[in-house]
Amino acid sequence: QTLMAVRIDDVLQVIQYLEESEQIARPLGVMGNSLGGSVSMFVACLTESVHFAVLSCCISQQRESLFSTYHCSDLYIPRLTLHFDTSDILGLIARKPLVLATGVNDPIFPLGGFRQAYYAAKKLYRIAGAESQISAVIGHGGHQFYGSLIFPELRRILGN
Repeated sequence: QTLMAVRIDDVLQVIQYLEESEQIARPLGVMGNSLGGSVSMFVACLTESVHFAVLSCCISQQRESLFSTYHCSDLYIPRLTLHFDTSDILGLIARKPLVLATGVNDPIFPLGGFRQAYYAAKKLYRIAGAESQISAVIGHGGHQFYGSLIFPELRRILGN
């Protein structure tokens, strides 16, 4: 079992607990920055209990990020990239509102790889008939959370 699998399972168990105790608000979303964003990406793919996701400073096609710069070992899932790139995984979230965020100077998940993943995922959302449900925001800094850009975009997509 990978470190990522352990983290994903932890979040899924929290969601299950909240649902069983009826202490969960709807719609339920997941949000994270960096490693937390990667965990949130997989959680959003794996459960219908999650209705939207915000993934910050964790999005890039694999060859532009995981294969080209140092990352913590939590992000590596053996043999995953033999079959899927990041945009393919994002496509599994299609139809759920999704906000992707990055910074122009993020050295860990470079802007070029972010754009590649976003545009490829947007095509998958278009195929799913949900192109308006995916959005990207780009901050002017580095590897950080861009709440002032993310939250207005999330409200727009959710219709709030």
